[in-house]
Amino acid sequence: MKTRTPTLRLVRMSQLSPEKRREAWRNIKENNHQLAALLSDPQFQSLKDHFDGDVLLKAEDLEAVDGKY
Repeated sequence: MKTRTPTLRLVRMSQLSPEKRREAWRNIKENNHQLAALLSDPQFQSLKDHFDGDVLLKAEDLEAVDGKY
């Protein structure tokens, strides 16, 4: 019997509208303190900027904001 592997859906934070980004950030701060601490850490920001990186988060972690990303 073949089992189906669930697809990991990712959300690129920079591609969200400003309103959705604010909602997502508010949700992260309220529900995932460790992730909020990482994302706001100056060293993380420095590395992200140095490598011209972007933040990708699991859609399921953000769906509490409005149900779909």
